[in-house]
Amino acid sequence: MNYFRSTTYTKMKKKTDSLSKAGILRSKAEKRHRETYKEKNLKSDNSDELKRLYNELSIHQIELELQNEELMYTKNELENSIEKYLELYEYAPSGYLTVARNNKIVQLNFAASRILGNDKIKLVNRNFELFAHGNSKAELHNFLEEIFKSDQNKTCELVLKADNGDLVYVYLMGHANENGSKCELNIIDISERKEAEEKLKRTLKDLTTANQIKVENENELLKLNKELTNA
Repeated sequence: MNYFRSTTYTKMKKKTDSLSKAGILRSKAEKRHRETYKEKNLKSDNSDELKRLYNELSIHQIELELQNEELMYTKNELENSIEKYLELYEYAPSGYLTVARNNKIVQLNFAASRILGNDKIKLVNRNFELFAHGNSKAELHNFLEEIFKSDQNKTCELVLKADNGDLVYVYLMGHANENGSKCELNIIDISERKEAEEKLKRTLKDLTTANQIKVENENELLKLNKELTNA
């Protein structure tokens, strides 16, 4: 019963918050409309209806402009977040692990064990490839093969499934040792950066849609304005 009440309250709160935001946006638009637009002087019989329609479209146009401004603000904030996570990515302590040719983990540090979601002692001798998730399985397999074929550093980004169940986006950089029996890997958790990038993509998509609607509304407003002028 308490769960039902809690769920109902949460749904009602979300709906109220949404209505509240819409009301605030409408109020801001109406205020800017009063400050910006001048009332049209019309003589035709249908001038009242045209005035009402013109004012409503004008207010809607301002609402779209305000929404556009909010999306631009969100976009800038997300871009700043990505820059912040890139800095953390460059300078934060990273994980190190050694993997043998048979893909077994030979040794690793605490940072790497945290990424893989278990104690170091429980991770040694585990097959590193088995941590790859989904499409990353083939990517990790090819990455390790390329390392042992080359004397150059290799890099990749992929998704690992940690022992605690977490899906972790990681950046891997590695090279084989001198006799080619093992490879040394540097592993960095980039999950927050990936999340910020995905949010930015969604915001950019919303911004594009908002701009398209804004342009369409501007065209409709110009058309109506001509009708009012000729009325």
